[in-house]
Amino acid sequence: MISMKKRISAVLTATILIANLAVPAMTAEALDKPIQVSGYPGG
Repeated sequence: MISMKKRISAVLTATILIANLAVPAMTAEALDKPIQVSGYPGG
């Protein structure tokens, strides 16, 4: 049972770490594209 809890906590920790790395990257791309697209005609 203890090993199962450790495995679950390890998976959760890995998932959280990956999400923390992936979400800002996706958000930056999502925010960056509209700014570039709208920036060119404005400039």
